[in-house]
Amino acid sequence: MTSLTELDEITYGMKNMSMRNKTSIFCFARMNPPHQGHGKLIAAMLGIQKSLKKQGADADVHILLQ
Repeated sequence: MTSLTELDEITYGMKNMSMRNKTSIFCFARMNPPHQGHGKLIAAMLGIQKSLKKQGADADVHILLQ
């Protein structure tokens, strides 16, 4: 059980979080068995990230595997 003091600390920490101007690039994939096409997918995702960063956006890549 979490105490009220711990919840207050968590809530305070969340108030200081800023998500402005943050971009996330998601890809849901089933990479079994692995092959060259998966490398191309990862390279494409990183290319999108690089393109967005050139435009001044702060972007993160997330590849979620099944």
